[in-house]
Amino acid sequence: MIFTPTWSPANSEAEQVVDTIIDAIGIEIKGAVTRDKYKCVVSSFLVASSTDGGTVSVPQKDKDYEHYGVGLKIIKQVVTGMVEQSYISKVAISGQRLFYENDEGKVKSIGISTQYYIEDKLLNLGVLEEAAWVETGRPSVLISKAETKGQTYNRRSLGKKRQKLTKKEMRNIFGRDLGTAVSGVSLLVKYWKGHPLYLPPAGNRAGRYAASATRTFHNGRMDSGGRYYGGWSGVHSNTRLKGSIDGEALVQIDLNASQPTLFSSLMGEVMEVGGSWEDLYSEMLRDLVILDSKDTDQTRRNKMKQVTVEVIGTGNILKQSPSPDSNVTWGKDDKVFIELGHTPVISSEFNQYRQMLHHYVPALNKLDSSYYNGAGFISYHEAQVMQETLIALVKKEIVAYPIHDCLLVKKSNQYEAIETYRKVIRSYILRFNRFSRYNEIDITIPVSVEESGKDKVRIAGCYN
Repeated sequence: MIFTPTWSPANSEAEQVVDTIIDAIGIEIKGAVTRDKYKCVVSSFLVASSTDGGTVSVPQKDKDYEHYGVGLKIIKQVVTGMVEQSYISKVAISGQRLFYENDEGKVKSIGISTQYYIEDKLLNLGVLEEAAWVETGRPSVLISKAETKGQTYNRRSLGKKRQKLTKKEMRNIFGRDLGTAVSGVSLLVKYWKGHPLYLPPAGNRAGRYAASATRTFHNGRMDSGGRYYGGWSGVHSNTRLKGSIDGEALVQIDLNASQPTLFSSLMGEVMEVGGSWEDLYSEMLRDLVILDSKDTDQTRRNKMKQVTVEVIGTGNILKQSPSPDSNVTWGKDDKVFIELGHTPVISSEFNQYRQMLHHYVPALNKLDSSYYNGAGFISYHEAQVMQETLIALVKKEIVAYPIHDCLLVKKSNQYEAIETYRKVIRSYILRFNRFSRYNEIDITIPVSVEESGKDKVRIAGCYN
């Protein structure tokens, strides 16, 4: 696992282990703030070592840590001290560049990251097994660099991540807007630290707490993306819902069909759903009859959802086929019968799902591949709605953690959280419509509520 300085002790046992290591290293530390930085490095090393079965990769460049609260100098001091005390040992060939000759006879080289073994002396520290850790130090805001389509293709073919703007670049380009975004994240993190989200054990990962997240923007701009990503983001929902906040059980509040619903509302158009509805995808599937299909209702819903996401994501309402990496199986020659008040049509499966989407969501006529009416548009406004909701809930002293368009809250807070979320969305859409001179859409959005071990409950929405 790659080391990142983001973790802190979450209980007395963890504090004891960290203090033992710092005292053994023998570094003279002045001031509580500085000591917290050393504690963060030691804690983060222990978390990384417990995840990857005995080895930790430690980047050796200053730029690798510029978005964190701890720099390379302190990290090197801690690592050196832990090596001297035989808590860890460096992997022999790591941190070097190896040269080789390829099949064409050309000399090539490959760099090996600096890695460390975890020694038994560290693993056998008294109360390590009882230690708990909380992630509090994720970067507040990250902004990826803009790319052309060609650059994106080349990067993905090499398996590389999109590069991020440096702190200096972000400050120079975005100034006050960056400061506003950082302040919003900082407010939430400060509140979360008093009410961390507990994530239960899963796989080789021990139970941990999360209390920080990063708002990630895309394409070198701050009006694209902006979702929150924290330690809970990549955890399977089944595991996540078994977690807790302040020792209380959780529920997940989800916007039903958020992308087409928000897009329609922001474009000033109503969907063909009548007075009220619970789930847009289910509404669309009522008019869709697949001949000789053995798909379950859930599979059909997954297909309808995938078509929607792909159409909006590509900005192409006329998209004729699924993406190659589709997570459902599409029949190439399946016949689909669809009745929408006109002559029945027989066509490809994907195309007929798309036609059904087009009928129910006419605002997609305004969809295009540019940012302003495409995927970037939706992702940004979805993130802004979430930001406003989280801050509104903090003011009500309700703890909430975001997962894209979902909220994780205590079960005891679910009704007030739902009401707040819906009010924020309603207000946001009305404000946007007025500013953009679109038709005003007054909507109470449908949501679903899910808790561990129970069926999902859907709550209908309506146009007001």
